[in-house]
Parts: sequence; C-alpha cells; structure tokens
Amino acid sequence: MDTTSKMQSLNEAYLILGDARTRERYDQECRRFRQWTLHAQERPEPEPFHRGEDSEAHFKYADYTVHDDELRDWMNQAARRSGDLGNQIIEDAKGMLVEAGKTALINASSGLVLVAALSIVPVLVVKGCD
Repeated sequence: MDTTSKMQSLNEAYLILGDARTRERYDQECRRFRQWTLHAQERPEPEPFHRGEDSEAHFKYADYTVHDDELRDWMNQAARRSGDLGNQIIEDAKGMLVEAGKTALINASSGLVLVAALSIVPVLVVKGCD
C-alpha cells in the first residue's frame, strides 16, 4: 500500500469515526460483521480487500452487505471525500513548494546584489585614492 492509499484510508476512517453518531452506527455494523464472520466456514473463500476505480468503498469481504443503508452511503461518501482531501493536500504542497522556491530565489538574488555592492565599494575606494 503506497503513502497516498494509506493517507486516503486514514482520512476515510476519520470522516466516519470522527462523528459520534456515525461511529455508533459503525460499531453496530461491526458487531453484525463479526457475527457474519463466525459462519465463514459455511461460505466460499472471501475476496481480499480492494479499493475500486470508482472510489466506492469495497469491504474486506466482497459478499458482505452493510445492513445500514445510511452508514453505507456515509462510507462511500467518506471514500470519495478522502480522495478529494488527498488531492487537495497534494495541490497545497505543490503551491507551498513553488512559493518557497520563489522566496529562496528572491533571498538568494538579494544576497548576491549585496555581495556585489560590498565588493565594488572597496574597488571604488582604492581607485578614488589613486
């Protein structure tokens, strides 16, 4: 899992679990899921976790259905929003790097002008004394 996917998963979890009401619904769904997994030997082997290209949340077991429709919608919205947040973070970082580069260039240019000016003064003083 790359850094972007990890960040997206963390943002997704925060969006779902950061709200007390949604967290309570999520906990209820987790209890249902645990009950469902107790009967796993009666079902075929589950598919591994994956994130679909459509940014819809795909759960650890593809054949498990989230019973709470509102929670399922929240989870899918969180998956989309976390992708948007990740993209915004990348764009903000790019902008900060560009501004930092501009500032560094301005500071370096100012320093060169100062060095040049300080180098010319002694030369002019020496020439003026001749």
